[in-house]
Amino acid sequence: MSISSQGTPMIRGALRLVEIALMIVLVAIAATAGYSGYQEYRALTSLAGTSNIQGSLNGTKYSITGIEVPNNMSYPLSLSILGQVSLEHSPVANFTSGKQMIQPGQTKNLSISFDLNFTKALESNSVLFQKLLFNQTKLFVNSTVQASIAPLLDLSLASSANETLGPVLQNLEVQLQSSQAQLSTNQSALLVPLAASWINNSPLSFNGTVQATLVAMPGQPLGDHGSASAAVVILSSSPGSLAMILEIPLSSLLNHSSLPSGNYEVQFTIDAYGTSAVFDRNVTI
Repeated sequence: MSISSQGTPMIRGALRLVEIALMIVLVAIAATAGYSGYQEYRALTSLAGTSNIQGSLNGTKYSITGIEVPNNMSYPLSLSILGQVSLEHSPVANFTSGKQMIQPGQTKNLSISFDLNFTKALESNSVLFQKLLFNQTKLFVNSTVQASIAPLLDLSLASSANETLGPVLQNLEVQLQSSQAQLSTNQSALLVPLAASWINNSPLSFNGTVQATLVAMPGQPLGDHGSASAAVVILSSSPGSLAMILEIPLSSLLNHSSLPSGNYEVQFTIDAYGTSAVFDRNVTI
């Protein structure tokens, strides 16, 4: 009985020492995790708002680069970046970096590249297409940084940026080259070259079709006085031009061999991205 009565306080003392040791370890881990978690939070907050992240658009390809993610903690960091791109608030793409695992003390460089579906935003939206052609539009990029190190850290940081596009047909000029007009082979119409030029002040590139209709001319009522159509190629950030042959019936001409001097109005219809835009241009000869 004496041995048993002496052993009990020794066991209790040993257990007490183990409890104290565990508390010291837990406090140390909590302090380390807290400090490193705070450092990581600052780094990720800086990442979400940094101006070093670059977005670039080439045709329909959008690329996000300059993403550097450090892991300042003593534990592996799970991270993903996801978001949405919108043209004037009409969605054109969703993107994600996928889940990335970053080891302690390492920094990971990320880049994301994806296609923008402008048809998704512009289809059946002629108002937006017209604005894209002749006015500046906004491309919005909204992203979220999601980071976690269970159960110590769980962050979700949102950021947004925007890029100004266009106009696509800046400084559009239209000419009726009357001095080069010729009679058609069947002598029923006057063939007049129509030339158009512009500067694409955007990174967008696309193919489409153009129809031109002469709706007003000297000495005639408003109506259809001849038309032409052609394919058009819009190249990113470049000057562009278009040449068409406008076929004007001789019945619309007082002088069957030439165009009279005065004011003309040409109505254009551009089809692209599953929609169309209609606009007029006045020409004086």
